[in-house]
Amino acid sequence: MLINKITFRRAFVAFSTFLLLASALATAATPEALDSQVRKYWAAELAKDYSAVYDLMSDTLKRETTREEYIKLRREIGPWTYVTADVKEAEVEGEIAWVNVKFDYKLTKYPTVGGSLERWQQWRRTDVWHPVPPAEAEQWPVLPPKLRPLAEEARVKQLVAAQWAAMSRQDWKTFYGYTSPAFRGAVPIETFLGKKSKLLYIDANVEWIEVTGDEARARVTYRYKFNEPAMSKMTPREDVVFEKWIKADGKWYRDLELPEEDSKKCEAKKTGA
Repeated sequence: MLINKITFRRAFVAFSTFLLLASALATAATPEALDSQVRKYWAAELAKDYSAVYDLMSDTLKRETTREEYIKLRREIGPWTYVTADVKEAEVEGEIAWVNVKFDYKLTKYPTVGGSLERWQQWRRTDVWHPVPPAEAEQWPVLPPKLRPLAEEARVKQLVAAQWAAMSRQDWKTFYGYTSPAFRGAVPIETFLGKKSKLLYIDANVEWIEVTGDEARARVTYRYKFNEPAMSKMTPREDVVFEKWIKADGKWYRDLELPEEDSKKCEAKKTGA
């Protein structure tokens, strides 16, 4: 009977802990939680309290930079300090948010030089919301969804997914068809198909697409194995790739880098050399 009571208590404690954690995560995901963190951040920036700013930064930045290093960097290099800040609006999509801020600033090294800017600041939610450091900014779209061509992005997303499906089937002839006219003009299909892929692609998830004019970026998480018989039983690994796509004559293509020699030949043709 005593064992049953102990088991019940442990189960009750574990379940209660789970509920508290779930409640905390749900609270952290609310618009109010984002608003609170944004206000704390900008109050600290305006007060030049870089220790408080550091507390609000991502764990990635904290692993790379100590508090003392960060404070010294902000005070001595900057690149700028904020004089005023007006948070206008925010848009949230999953674990990413874009906060529109208009601010006045002065250059840290030249305090008599300054100006005004308005931009969308990226924020990301892990356990809590935090501003995305400049080094991580390219991992997500620059602008919020409402300012992007969503229909065009959906179109590109279908192409990216279809391309990865071909890669998973090792259907390299179909994959070749998604490459740009410039790539196909420089690399004949016989040459392309004659090369062995170093990897076997298991599956892929197209996380987001960002279209800017006739260019697009795609973030794709994929699983793979090495294309070697001796490694066929290995556990699939996961990685992330940022793909470039371009639009030509109304169609979207994967913008693969040209081999160096082929690239030189193309450039010579353009210049007439």
